[in-house]
Amino acid sequence: MKSSTLLFALLFAAAPLFSQNGLTGTWLQQGLDAEGNPNRTVLQILPDGTFQADLNQDGTFEIQGQYEIDGNQVTIWHVGPNAECPADQKGVYRYSLDGEYLSMTRLSDPCPERGGPRGMMGFKRM
Repeated sequence: MKSSTLLFALLFAAAPLFSQNGLTGTWLQQGLDAEGNPNRTVLQILPDGTFQADLNQDGTFEIQGQYEIDGNQVTIWHVGPNAECPADQKGVYRYSLDGEYLSMTRLSDPCPERGGPRGMMGFKRM
C-alpha cells in the first residue's frame, strides 16, 4: 500500500476540534509512488472523529482510522480489518491549514507505513 497517504493519514486522529479548525472534508494528495508512477490519494476527515483514505482514488477506502486534536497536533490511529498499523500504534503529527492546503509533519509515529519516508504530507481541499 502507498504509505505516504496515510495521514493522513493523516490525520489523522476529536472531530469537533477538526471541524472548528476547518479540517473536516475531503482532501487530495498527489505525488509519485516508489516506482515513479502517479499516485492520487483521497482523504476524508469526518466530524465524528474518524477518517478514511482511498489510496488509489478508485472509490474504495482502504484505510479507516480515528483522530484526536490537541492544539496544532493531531494523533491518529488505524482501526478495522485492513489496518496497516495496530490501533495501539498512534502517530502524532503537527498540522497547519493555509487556505485550501493542509500540511502534516510527523512528530512521532511507531508505524513506518504512515507519513511517508520524510514524514511530511500535503493535501489540497477537493
